[in-house]
Amino acid sequence: MYMLLISYFALLVGTCRSAATRVVVGRVYGSRPGTCCAAWAKDQTSCRQLSRRHRRRGPRIAVTTLILAHLAPAAARGAEIYWTDPVRVKIQRSDLGGTTVVEDVLERVLGSPRGLALDMVAGKVYWTDLTSKIQRANLDGSNVEDLVTIGLSYPRAIALDPFSGKMYWTDSDTRKIQRANLDGSAVEDLVTTGLSIPSGIALHLSSGKMYWTDQVFGPGSGRIQRANLDGSNVEDLVASDLGSPAGLVLDVDSGKMYWTDTWTHKIQRANLDGSEVEDLVTTDVFTPIDLALDPASGKMYWTDWVEDKIQRANLDGSDVEDVLTTDLHQIVGIDIDAAAGKMYWTDALTAKIQRANLDGSNVEDLVTSPLFGPAGLAFDLCAGKMYWADAGRGRRIERADLDGSNVEILTTDPVTPIGLALDLAGGKMYWTDLHRIRRAELDGSNVENVAESAPRRRPLGLALDTHAGKIYWTEPRSARISPESAIVRSNFDGSNVETLVTTGLLSPAAIALEPVAGKMYWADYGTGKIQRSNLDGSGVEDLVTTGLSTPYGLALDGPAGKMYWSDPGNDKIQRANLDGSDVEDVVTTGLVDPRFIALTHVEPVAIGRDADGDGCVDTLDGLADLIANLPADDLARQMRNPLTSKIDDAADAVATGDICGAVAAIEAFTNQVRAQRGKKIADATADLLLAYADNLIAGLLASLPSGVGC
Repeated sequence: MYMLLISYFALLVGTCRSAATRVVVGRVYGSRPGTCCAAWAKDQTSCRQLSRRHRRRGPRIAVTTLILAHLAPAAARGAEIYWTDPVRVKIQRSDLGGTTVVEDVLERVLGSPRGLALDMVAGKVYWTDLTSKIQRANLDGSNVEDLVTIGLSYPRAIALDPFSGKMYWTDSDTRKIQRANLDGSAVEDLVTTGLSIPSGIALHLSSGKMYWTDQVFGPGSGRIQRANLDGSNVEDLVASDLGSPAGLVLDVDSGKMYWTDTWTHKIQRANLDGSEVEDLVTTDVFTPIDLALDPASGKMYWTDWVEDKIQRANLDGSDVEDVLTTDLHQIVGIDIDAAAGKMYWTDALTAKIQRANLDGSNVEDLVTSPLFGPAGLAFDLCAGKMYWADAGRGRRIERADLDGSNVEILTTDPVTPIGLALDLAGGKMYWTDLHRIRRAELDGSNVENVAESAPRRRPLGLALDTHAGKIYWTEPRSARISPESAIVRSNFDGSNVETLVTTGLLSPAAIALEPVAGKMYWADYGTGKIQRSNLDGSGVEDLVTTGLSTPYGLALDGPAGKMYWSDPGNDKIQRANLDGSDVEDVVTTGLVDPRFIALTHVEPVAIGRDADGDGCVDTLDGLADLIANLPADDLARQMRNPLTSKIDDAADAVATGDICGAVAAIEAFTNQVRAQRGKKIADATADLLLAYADNLIAGLLASLPSGVGC
């Protein structure tokens, strides 16, 4: 309970965010949150610094002009529609102004990274990816670049010749060894015949040779070969007594090559000509994949695919030890920066490039992917944030700015999150997850189960009626799981589960509500229809029944009388009037598999806690920013600091969990406003400030445990 309260307090306190100004009683009252944030307050056309006490809210932000708009992040770009594409693994958007230019907001950076190599000359890390790419980045993970994206199938290991500006790789699916310039240009086929499953690769630059393993599964099947750097003069070096050789590395100074064998569970070495094969590690290793050497320290390091480990030993195989054993998942490639005391590796399952000290300490994520299988999408436009569920390997809920920046993983607790909806007034997010409905705070904390779906059903789409405190969700049929579809609702706490619609459904996906009109809408990709009914499930109507293939995502623009939907089968996003008439195409190009959609110009109203009517939940920071930006003829300047001081007192109390202390501070604020009403505070302004304060008090009291008051 304590953690839940603190999370809700954070919602009340708010944050310093960039948003637009609003008009109140015909005057520009500044922003909510403010154009002059934190340590600054609006004074005509400039920002003046506030007291040291008020400055704790955040960094200095000075803005000298006011922009009249409902919500800056959306309004600055115009009305837009966003959608998720799980096939291309993207979140995309397009404006609704007729240009229909599709823009990638977020896309998968990594799919399943495999081989890895370091270029210490240029300070770069290169890797292959099972999504048929070769990529690179700076050693700190910044500046990710796609180098080769065409002509690859299953690129495995990679080796670099930074002095000649070349990279070499194996492709186990096309059965080739190839090379290109370090920027990915001038791709060449080097060896295209006689290979089975080419895997590891290493270069002997001074002799003009490349070495590789050919990983044929089965005892005595694999081999190690070499050729000139142009692919000519292929030689068998070790062609007997191998199982499935994988990773390969050379110690040129010592005239040795080392390799892993996933079939025989060994690490071995031989002379560079293949003679004098030695078993180095035969115990305490299970499925070694790749390896790297630190000759100066006399150590070799390797990854273990099954055991999820990084291990090391002396170069003769003695003193085997685990270096890193936690939070690893299907690790593959590894390389060493001995001078910096760092090791780098790829994690194929979680799609990460990581590094750590050579002793396994100080693990860092360098390159990660924000998307695996994006599904449900929702906006908090007041905060300029989008939230999405990821049902792919990531299995998490994330959020980011509307332009895709500042990605945050909120929770990795979900099993298979799909539908997603936000209760901004209550500070909660809800999602469908396998056989249940779950929720958490907006920051991802306090995950809890809310409701269970019917036996053998899986909920998909989700929508909230925040005014009535109801959750609505769809349960599409599945021949393997459930032969019957349904639309269901319950209270926010999961009680009073009701099945609303079961007839005429096949595979209902997204669901959207128009509570004022008492209607719910859904897209059914099985019947190819858009339908609606009353909120209790009665009065089902077919709205759009022709021209659709697999309608899936759905969003409403009630004020404009429009509904929007995605149709992955037709590669379209369309819209129509709320009665289904006047169907028109919105986006028809640049689409592959559009699923869940959301609109930037339609913000759920924060019913009951929105004194200024901007659709955003009232917060302490919002009240402070409002006071800071009020004109002098509405609020005398000598009143600003006393009122702001009360807000600061409330914020301090909230920060320590003293709810009643915060309520007392806001009540002192209201007493001060009432005392100066019609004197130093204009009547209309006093009404606004009192309404705002009442909402804050109501929110604080609602956060107390049941039966507890002030």
